[in-house]
Amino acid sequence: MPDRSRFIAAEHCYSSLFAHSCRTEYGMRYTDALIPDMYCHNYLRLDTDRIRDFASACEQERSYRTGLGQKTVHIVIDDVRADTLASYVPAAYCKDVIMMAAGVEEVSRLQLPAAPGILIRVAQDPADLEIGALIDMRAFGEPFRDFARRRFERRKAVYCDPAIAFEHIICTRDGEPVGNCDLMIDHELAKIEDVDILEGHQHRGYGTSLLLHAVTEAWRRKAETVFLQVEADNLPALGLYGKLGFKAVMHSVQYTRSLTE
Repeated sequence: MPDRSRFIAAEHCYSSLFAHSCRTEYGMRYTDALIPDMYCHNYLRLDTDRIRDFASACEQERSYRTGLGQKTVHIVIDDVRADTLASYVPAAYCKDVIMMAAGVEEVSRLQLPAAPGILIRVAQDPADLEIGALIDMRAFGEPFRDFARRRFERRKAVYCDPAIAFEHIICTRDGEPVGNCDLMIDHELAKIEDVDILEGHQHRGYGTSLLLHAVTEAWRRKAETVFLQVEADNLPALGLYGKLGFKAVMHSVQYTRSLTE
């Protein structure tokens, strides 16, 4: 299993697909000028050894993001848990996130029955990508449909770039959108991101089948280890990933706060 620094490097690779990155005195800053209201494209990854400087780093980020007209400050701190940061970080604005990883070959060998009646494929044409956009808009819900559409259009430019190993995978049943996820390949590592199964299709094995398809695609791309992230209180997802052989490799804290507070 790769060490933590390798996973963090892969996270940098992922964020850099969408955002300009630059080094600050507190850590690595990411800024996506094309979709500034998407906080996971616009954030600071605070160096773990600068936790004691969180207040100063946060104030610097507030000033920077305000200058860009953005609405939130988002800071990621790796290899820690929220309860260990109480002296430095306001707990009300934090959530614990677990990075989980598994060997691609080991997961590919699992003999799990495929969910019946579904079709899973890498989106390869405009019609497939439109299905992916529709899934995102339904998953985000009516108040956020515009944001979901803009977010998907931002990512579509990356999906369609043949020089970038970043794919969108969709799941349908009888032509009806069911779910989707993203897959990024960074040499020997594969990252699965944004796994969604729409309401009305959950608890039917579709999420398992979607993940297994993504891992199979990672294996086809010669990846050796696959990883993903999940909020620590998302017990159903943790159970699913554990069933597939994923194990926790790192804990992180994500701090998010509105600039209007």
